[in-house]
Amino acid sequence: MKEKAQEIYSQYVTETYGDDLSKCGTPEDIARFKAWLEKRKQNLNNSVPFQESDLLTREEIHEFGIRIIYDYAKKEGYEILDVEQRIDKLPQLIIRKDGKTFFVMVKSGPADGTHLTYDKDIALQYYRTAEKHGCELLFAGVGLSCIGYGNNLLREKPYNVDFRGFEDVSIIGIEPEQLMAFEKYKRIKWNLDSDKKPKSEVKIRVNNWLFENPNHAITRKIINGEVFNVKDLNTSVSYDIVTDLMTIYFNQVYDE
Repeated sequence: MKEKAQEIYSQYVTETYGDDLSKCGTPEDIARFKAWLEKRKQNLNNSVPFQESDLLTREEIHEFGIRIIYDYAKKEGYEILDVEQRIDKLPQLIIRKDGKTFFVMVKSGPADGTHLTYDKDIALQYYRTAEKHGCELLFAGVGLSCIGYGNNLLREKPYNVDFRGFEDVSIIGIEPEQLMAFEKYKRIKWNLDSDKKPKSEVKIRVNNWLFENPNHAITRKIINGEVFNVKDLNTSVSYDIVTDLMTIYFNQVYDE
């Protein structure tokens, strides 16, 4: 069983990263792996045939999400000041309400969890741009599930939409040491490099532990995106492993 899981994960890593393993074990990697597994499952088991040419392009998915957020913003009473549909341009919308103006980053894709995350470096860049213009920055993650086809996003088919409201991105502008709870920071700081990011060896240790323990309660909670306290699980995991997990999954794993 373990050998089969390792074989599947090795296939995923090869297809996704090639020889670059620097992103393995990150929260974004877990979400990406879930999406890959779902796509693999659908490719193996999907009983509803479709043509590759029926799939929405990245641009079409992007525009689909913007239309959803445009309609949502209007319904919520925002004034639409500007819309940018080009996939490589941010923000996608500039909106105003109650005297405040907001830049909106829209991310659209399959409803596999990856739509709920955003690139922190890009977010910080646009947070600073918004700040210079006296605006606030919001994130809108749009997950699409094609009814009958799941994460295969086809044209002219009905969809379920997973959008959970605007997310305030202002916290991205806080300095890392201020953002972290000090006690937790003291514990994990030795796992961080000079840029206050997890060291590569920590990512490797966590990655190995997760895939050696696929049925562990901690692994399941991490994959499901749950926030939890290790002490509440009544499980025996070494202090060092918990510290590594806290480092990589800072907003999920606690040990209090």
